[in-house]
Formats: sequence, C-alpha cells, structure tokens
Amino acid sequence: SAQGRDVPHRRLGVSLHPIALAPLPARRRRWAGAAIGLVGLAVCGATYVSFAAGWPALTRLAAPALAEPPEASAASLVSLGSYHPAPGAATPFEVCYYNSAWTPPDADAQVARLQADPRYRGLANIHPERVHVEIGPFRSNSGLNDFVALAGLWTDPHATAQACPADLTRRAELWAVQLQIERFELSGTDLTAFAAARSAGVEVVQVAVPAQADALHVIDETGARLSADVNLQVR
Repeated sequence: SAQGRDVPHRRLGVSLHPIALAPLPARRRRWAGAAIGLVGLAVCGATYVSFAAGWPALTRLAAPALAEPPEASAASLVSLGSYHPAPGAATPFEVCYYNSAWTPPDADAQVARLQADPRYRGLANIHPERVHVEIGPFRSNSGLNDFVALAGLWTDPHATAQACPADLTRRAELWAVQLQIERFELSGTDLTAFAAARSAGVEVVQVAVPAQADALHVIDETGARLSADVNLQVR
C-alpha cells in the first residue's frame, strides 16, 4: 500500500439464493441503462473534483520530503554541531608527541602530494580532520595514514615515527593539528576532551579510558565538536 503497510486480504462470505428473473420491457431497460450511466458519471465527476481539490495539498506535503538531501555521514560534514557536557571529574592524560612549530604544507605542495598517490588522486573539496582518534588495542594503519596524508602531516616525519607507545589497550590516542588538548573530563559515561585552537602545532596525546566511559567527545571551549563522537564500547 502507499503507506508501506500490508493490507490483510479479507475473504467475503457469499450466500446464493435462487431468485426469479423476468425480462424488462425494452423501453424500461434503456431508461435503466441511462440512469446507471448518469449515476456513474456523477460519481466519477465527484471523485475527480475531490481528488483535484486535494492534489495541491498532497503536493505541498510531499515536496519538502523530496527536496531534502540524503542524510550525510558525520565524517563528511564540515560542521559537526555542538556538545555541552555536564561538569565532570578531571581525567589524567599523557602528551607523547608535540611539535609547536608545525604548520600544514602550502596548497600546491599538498595537491601535488595527493595527486602523486593513487589513493587520493582526483579528490576535491577535501576537509581534513583536525582531530583523529585511535582506540585500542592497536592503531588502524589505514585510518591513521589517511589522516596523515589529508592533513598534510607527512611534512613532519617525527610525528609518525612511533613517537608514542604502540600499546593502546584500554587507551585512546588523539592526534590534533593546530590544536592543543587542554584537559579531559568524565561525566557519567561520557569522556570529553577539551581543545584550544593554535596557529601552528601538532600534538599526540594518550588517555586511559575509564571503565564506565561509553563515548568520547572532542570539543573546543565553545562546545563546537572538533571530530565525530567515538564509541568506546568497541575497544
């Protein structure tokens, strides 16, 4: 049906009774046929008028739904919205790599680098992550390599030279470009990292994930999300 629901088939009970049939006079038969035809035309006309009157309303109801674009994934959004956690308990973390002088390569160098790599050749309108999150027990090489390439972090080979411990068991690792992770707070089952914008720099931090934490949020001091929320239950 139009509403996506199954309409049950109902079995009609029909009882047959013998009736006597007598032929109608010819003139009366023509009058009955004409009357039936007039009734049919009236019904069809009323139905058409009713449907035509209702069509603009149906169009107005359907148009917004048709005009809406398909839902985009969080990773494809430039703006990830905001999140304002309740005040929480401070959670310690370690800075295992920091380069305050790093800046992204210029646009020409970045384009040339990506065009030389078959994985990224032809990409356009790239919005690189500012924060990349790895959760244990080990790093995702493909995910981290994409972040390094698209953010331009390939210009700092020391950042990817295993500067941080490789064992991420029950730990989360955050890579932040032109940001500084200032603190972590645990509020209920939500672990939140607060970051501040910087004109330059790359930082890698690791934090032990509390047992009760289900989600990791990364925001700035205004509450703007800097990355998609991370499900910590999959670690």
